Amino acid sequence: MIMMMIYFLTAVGLTPGGSSTVHIYTQTIHRTTQLTQTIHRTTQLTQTIHRTTQLTQTIHRTTQLIQTIHRTTQLTQTVHRTTQLTQTIHRTTQLRQTLHRTTQTICRIKKLTNWEQCGPCPVFASYTLAPYD
Repeated sequence: MIMMMIYFLTAVGLTPGGSSTVHIYTQTIHRTTQLTQTIHRTTQLTQTIHRTTQLTQTIHRTTQLIQTIHRTTQLTQTVHRTTQLTQTIHRTTQLRQTLHRTTQTICRIKKLTNWEQCGPCPVFASYTLAPYD
């Protein structure tokens, strides 16, 4: 084992000068190895933090898209209800126009037939309802 250490020390440019020097070199190599492992773990953790940050940003953008989709759905529903109301207003307007034309026609018929003077029409009299008690 000591021969391996001396060989290693010689390989890195250190000249062994005794057992205390070897011990110091051994401690230095051990601490350097530990620091290298710590640097490696720190690098891995930094990469994990970077990936986590990227995923968090992706989640944030996805959340924003989901909120946009929700607002779009709400707006689509509002447009649908507005369209239904517009159609109802259009039908109501058509019914009012029909009622107006019918009223005008009835007034013209009354003037032409002079209903007020001759009394109820015998044809329509058979369709009148009995008084409600």
